Amino acid sequence: MLYRAPNYFFVTPDRPDLHQRISTGLERAIADGGFEELFLNHAAIKPALTRLAEKDLRVIKLGNPDLGRETPLEREELWYQPLFGDPQVGPSTKQNQGFPR
Repeated sequence: MLYRAPNYFFVTPDRPDLHQRISTGLERAIADGGFEELFLNHAAIKPALTRLAEKDLRVIKLGNPDLGRETPLEREELWYQPLFGDPQVGPSTKQNQGFPR
């Protein structure tokens, strides 16, 4: 089963400067590919993607009714949708088509 499950950073409202620094750093890492490289090589993610590539899988895409309206579903670069069989493939428009909310 495959469904969207975002991760968020929460910062106290008393530190708008920290919010801005985290947001700017994440946006830069997304833009230059550093975020995806870190994600693909993370100690918990890399072995899981390798195991997925080794199996003949049937993928069932599920919606996530707990996603808030503010969830940026339209930003394709924020959603990792692996092509099973090739764990090194990152986000693309074709992979995200037909994904229920």
